[in-house]
Amino acid sequence: MGAIESACATVRGVYDAVEKDDPATTDILNQILLDLEKLAWMVRAEKEKTITP
Repeated sequence: MGAIESACATVRGVYDAVEKDDPATTDILNQILLDLEKLAWMVRAEKEKTITP
């Protein structure tokens, strides 16, 4: 697991912990998670592009 995936896992854990009590924070965490997952996808795609001839 890479650093970005680890960050996603951490954000998911925090999200689950605050979901019931703090909707504003969950909205922020959701946006952070979406951006991290997008970044992880882009990094994976670039790695595959450089590995595949």
